[in-house]
Amino acid sequence: MLAGGGDTAPRQRRLFVAIELPPAVRLAAFRQVATLERARLAVRWEREEKLHVTLFFLGGVASADIARVSHALTGAVAGTGALRLRLGHAARLPPFGPPRVIVRELEGDTARLRQMRERVAQRLDLMGFRDERSQFQPHVTLGRVDRRATPAEGRAASEALSRLPADAGPEWLAERIVLVESLPGEGTTRYTTVESFPF
Repeated sequence: MLAGGGDTAPRQRRLFVAIELPPAVRLAAFRQVATLERARLAVRWEREEKLHVTLFFLGGVASADIARVSHALTGAVAGTGALRLRLGHAARLPPFGPPRVIVRELEGDTARLRQMRERVAQRLDLMGFRDERSQFQPHVTLGRVDRRATPAEGRAASEALSRLPADAGPEWLAERIVLVESLPGEGTTRYTTVESFPF
């Protein structure tokens, strides 16, 4: 996004900032995916190994600019301290109107998480990156409702969520954020960590 000059466009890498989930937390979240899959909803479910908490989506970033992004993230998380988080209820976003995303909400130190995420957004905004979301809602995305879903299929997804039993997820300590690259794969994307930023 930032690099320029020359006749050849710099290679763009699709990057986002996230908090990783420990294996036990991913498994707990994915158990509800397995339950909902049996309802045959018009939803594209995430794979267990891809579950995470997205903090900021940067989009295409030139390789030459990654060092500056890393510097910004290092400053944004400095002094945050570990965040005690846990999985909350399954929900739909947005909460009203046709559902677009099925999520597990987060509970615990979410106020401090929001503050840290705001620092991340401010520093990246100064570099020219704009976040697509007007308000950050801490969550783990479980699946995305098909854009071609009918109103009836949207209602079916909402009703399936309302029937899920309460499932308090395990608690964990988040002690770093990661810069992740999204790469094309066979039939889906795959994620690889570019750099970690302890706090």
